[in-house]
Amino acid sequence: LDFPAIWEVVTLEDVNSSVLGQDLFLGSSALGSSAPVVSFAGASTVVNEDGGSFTLSVQILNPGPEAVSVDVAFDVVNSSASLADVDNFTAQMVTFPAGSSNGDSRDVTVNITDDAETDLGEEAVFILENLQTAGDARIGGNRSFTASIIDDDTNIPQIYISEIADPADNYDARFIEIH
Repeated sequence: LDFPAIWEVVTLEDVNSSVLGQDLFLGSSALGSSAPVVSFAGASTVVNEDGGSFTLSVQILNPGPEAVSVDVAFDVVNSSASLADVDNFTAQMVTFPAGSSNGDSRDVTVNITDDAETDLGEEAVFILENLQTAGDARIGGNRSFTASIIDDDTNIPQIYISEIADPADNYDARFIEIH
C-alpha cells in the first residue's frame, strides 16, 4: 500500500511531449513488453502416406535476451495414427539462442512409414512441451500440429455409369444405372 514508492507522478506536459517508445507515451511502456511466445508456424498439413516426409516448423515471436528451448513431441493420446506410422518419431528439442529475431523458425522433419495396411487415413498430432528458458517465454498460438495422412493402400474399384435415363423429361422415370 506504499503507493509513492511504486507510482511516479508525471505532468500532463511530460506525457504530451513524449514520443513512441518512451514510458510516458500513452500506450507504450517497457513495463508492458510482450513475453516471448513459441508456437508451431502452422496448424495442419495433409500428406500422402507414400509422401516420404513432412516438416514441422516451430517459431518464436517477441524473443527476449534469453535462449528458449522446447520439445516437439508426438501426442499419442490425441492421434489416430500410431508411432509406427511416423517412423517411431521421438521427441526433438529445438532451441532459439539468445538474440534470436522475431519470427525465427526451426524445422523438424517427420518421416512417414508407407505400410501395406488399408485404413481410412490417420491423423498424427504433435505438441510443444517442456519449455526451458531463464526468461518469461511461454508456449502459445498453435500449441499443436495435426498431419492428416491419406492412405495409399485402399483399393477403390472402378465404377461405370452404364445408363442415364430421362424419358420425356418425366422426373418419376429418371434413373442412373451404375455397374
